[in-house]
Amino acid sequence: GRLRSQSSPTLHTQWLRVGLAGGDSAKSQVVGFVGRGFSLDISRSTTAAVAMGVADAYLLVYNVGAAAAWCYIGLIVLQTVDPTHTASAETDWESIRTVLVPLQATACLEVAHAALGLVKSAVMPAFSQVLGRNVHVFLLSTTATYRAAWLIPLMIIWVVADSSRYAFYAAKLAFGDQNVVVSVLGAVRYNIFVLLYPAGLAVECLLHYYRMMMGATDGVSLMSVYVDPGADLVATAMPLWMLVVFYGFAVVFPHMFKQRRHFYRESTAASTQKKTK
Repeated sequence: GRLRSQSSPTLHTQWLRVGLAGGDSAKSQVVGFVGRGFSLDISRSTTAAVAMGVADAYLLVYNVGAAAAWCYIGLIVLQTVDPTHTASAETDWESIRTVLVPLQATACLEVAHAALGLVKSAVMPAFSQVLGRNVHVFLLSTTATYRAAWLIPLMIIWVVADSSRYAFYAAKLAFGDQNVVVSVLGAVRYNIFVLLYPAGLAVECLLHYYRMMMGATDGVSLMSVYVDPGADLVATAMPLWMLVVFYGFAVVFPHMFKQRRHFYRESTAASTQKKTK
């Protein structure tokens, strides 16, 4: 960090004047005073640098782990569409849930990352994205939901969107902004969302509808939860969960366009600066 004296400019000027007007003793006092200020600033800068290094290392591990987890889910999904695959749909879904549920529970940390200033993201978009996703994972992850034909397409959309997202963050932490890998992953992330996010919302709505109708076929009406304690609360409150998902989309989707403009503005500036050197 920049070396700065811990004294105020006025006090610093007064000490310099004493040093110039006085003898060697006064000058040595000035040097000692300024030296102590520099040493204090160096110590604080070093502590800040260490803290930043620890935070970056933690974020790197977090993003690499999340990207790897989503890639693993992707492998499971690919197995389900293999014609020679013989496992039941219930077995496949349970294999996905084993990784997906703790992965999305851990994603709640991303809200804390934004709140604590570990990342530049705003708190509200991070909260909205995690909330919208977790509504599906923790409310639709039931033993009956795997029967929905649209579940695998939703997993494919999530895998592509989030594996590229976490890979981009990890590469940026590992290689810095001016790197070919970062540029390619950033271009992927900030272009595929235009198709994936609306497609994901459509599939999520279909799953919501399926879940609500599944409750209805089990004899659960939208009002029965108030008179029957054993009613399916998830299916009954499905309109509320759908509102939560639409709210998350309304916050995150425009925010992604803003991030996209920022990414390309930085890329263009870096390219121009490189050409002028």
